[in-house]
Amino acid sequence: MKDINSSGNIFPPGLRHDFKNMLNPVINLSSLLLKTAGDRLSPDEIKYLEIILKNGREMLKIIDRTSSCGEKELHEKGSDASVDNDSFPDRRDKGDEKYVLLVIDDEPDNLISIRAIMEYDFNNMFNIIHACSGKEGIDVLSTVRPSIILLDINLPDISGLVLIKSIKNYFAGRKVPVIAFTALDMHEYSSRLFSAGFDDIIPKPFEIESFVEKIKKWSGEKWL
Repeated sequence: MKDINSSGNIFPPGLRHDFKNMLNPVINLSSLLLKTAGDRLSPDEIKYLEIILKNGREMLKIIDRTSSCGEKELHEKGSDASVDNDSFPDRRDKGDEKYVLLVIDDEPDNLISIRAIMEYDFNNMFNIIHACSGKEGIDVLSTVRPSIILLDINLPDISGLVLIKSIKNYFAGRKVPVIAFTALDMHEYSSRLFSAGFDDIIPKPFEIESFVEKIKKWSGEKWL
């Protein structure tokens, strides 16, 4: 019997976000293997991957239909507060690297997909730096000016809605695209994310083709 909470949703608040994060590597890695396998996989192995990918996407549809993220998720870590400017290090640019992708996300499994995609579609032209929390992301900015930042919203210490404002102030006058990398429901929150200052959104789980196109778009290069 389905466990429906008082709001009429099958999944309690926050659980939907966790499920989508877990589906991220299932969908992304199976899709990536199908894209890059070539002749390395047998027809049966390709079929197995297609089944995994199909069912992962079907599970995602069920989750999206039967629950929604509550506003509580965005406020638990003080989304209306601000980060003390003293938390940010003095800017010390040491010869900006041309292509640096900073991923601020507490799910390390997501990095496996991202690194594989960047290797395959961008020929390792990006240096990928991972921060597991908002504080780690702030520390990275002491020595690195990213070309693009992927910023999760539900970080363990600082809401991405708080961090985006401080990052934009930190790089005032120097365009550094910040993309929301999130499992939040886009029907509910896309306008709020753009209003907060995000340049774009990559929802989790993401489609590889869409991910690649957005990285190309915001890198400012004409990729072959």
